[in-house]
Amino acid sequence: MIRDWLQLFRAHTAPATILIFETFYLLGGGSFLSLQNLMIILFAMLVHWAGFGHNSVSDFARGFDFDDPYKKHFPLVRGVINLNKAHIVIHTMYGVLTIWAIVNVFIHPGNKVYSLAALALWIIFGHAYNDGVDKATRFNFVPISISYVFLCLHAYFLNALYLTTEALLMTIYTWFLIFFEIAYLGELKELEYTREPNLLRSIGTHIDNKGVVRVIRFGTLARLLAAIKVFSAILPYIIAVISGDSLASTISFIFIILIFVAVDSIVRDQLYNRNKLLEKSAIIEILSIFVMLFSIIAWTTIIPAIVLSVFAIVYFVAFNKLLWKTTIRPQV
Repeated sequence: MIRDWLQLFRAHTAPATILIFETFYLLGGGSFLSLQNLMIILFAMLVHWAGFGHNSVSDFARGFDFDDPYKKHFPLVRGVINLNKAHIVIHTMYGVLTIWAIVNVFIHPGNKVYSLAALALWIIFGHAYNDGVDKATRFNFVPISISYVFLCLHAYFLNALYLTTEALLMTIYTWFLIFFEIAYLGELKELEYTREPNLLRSIGTHIDNKGVVRVIRFGTLARLLAAIKVFSAILPYIIAVISGDSLASTISFIFIILIFVAVDSIVRDQLYNRNKLLEKSAIIEILSIFVMLFSIIAWTTIIPAIVLSVFAIVYFVAFNKLLWKTTIRPQV
């Protein structure tokens, strides 16, 4: 039963939200070795569970999951979780987490007006995505990218009083990060499902069926978007350079190379294997988030980046095994 609920929450990907939230919390001046930060990590994890759980509930309620062959194992589709009960659980979580977020604002020393405003916009755009825009338009990445940007700014202004150049650059990078995750990697795994709009399919990405051989081919515009994704990784590198920390600069540059290699491997025309594409997508997301943490070690030392990275990998692998019986490939 617990496993079913964790599948509904898509709990395996919570490290993504935790690490992004932590990056901005620490960049804004938060203390890593503190009880407050431990509670922030717990808060970010539950935020992820509630947000992705809400997305699961909304997609099911709108009928998108029934005839998708890759979602027959989802708990709502299997009927092991009642839709009404799921609504109650998810929206109760939202209520509790909203109150918790407001309390966080008032127990931290940052800019309370900015943090509360970001909190409101994060919730508004998140609901816009989950409650209607997701799967309704190929531009569904717009509200969720904006939502995550304001989630980050909410975390940042818990301790910071004003927006620095470094924070602005990190915010822009986060927009590109979420854009690529939703508009590219998310659409890639839905390419065969023609019932809903798909940005990649609309710009020429398709699967050639030649007998038993299936080849996925990417259009010129799809390759351009991938190149923009790689180029955006320069932003954390610039932050590291601005900080004057040579170790941060070196590690960030290495991550740029790794991100380039990982993205290049996914946008090449290749035999279509959805599971392998999911694994490659997971690697791209991990690298893209890790570069954020290591680019700000001038503010935090390298210890938080290492600890959080190890935590993320252990959590991700453990939850994939628990929920989907895989290692780095979630069954979504």
